[in-house]
Amino acid sequence: RYWRDWSSDVCSSDLDGCFEEGVLHESMNFAALHHLPVLFVCENNDFSVYTKLEFRQPKRPIFKVAEAHSIKSQKADGNDIELVHKLSSDAINEIRNGSGPQFLEFSAYRWREHCGPDFDDHLNYRTEEEVDFGKKACPVLRYKEQLLKNKILTDQKISEISKKIE
Repeated sequence: RYWRDWSSDVCSSDLDGCFEEGVLHESMNFAALHHLPVLFVCENNDFSVYTKLEFRQPKRPIFKVAEAHSIKSQKADGNDIELVHKLSSDAINEIRNGSGPQFLEFSAYRWREHCGPDFDDHLNYRTEEEVDFGKKACPVLRYKEQLLKNKILTDQKISEISKKIE
């Protein structure tokens, strides 16, 4: 997936299953060579479609491979909304100030199907326990609990927001 914020000079790309493909490495090499304002974002959910990455790629930290292309790289918890926002904002600001490309790898668990909003548990490519463990790290639920704990939101306000969404 590719994202472009047309109001800025920063591009972003979302990848993990394509990390073993040459075009990604050519893109990172080109961006580093020409000091381009590109933010590469890897939402690492440990799967490439229905195959665990350990069966498709050598065991290695993805962000370290990006570093090998002379790109500033970081890895963080993709389920921590505030951390993702901070690291992304910091990287974009640095890029806008001329730092060249950067790479962020965010670990997150994909507990819905590969493409779409449904569940694909009937395909048996992962255990029920694994999916349940992944659901417990849901960034929306974690953030909701944090907002409630810090009294930034109330259950009533969340109910009002939910009704508007529905």
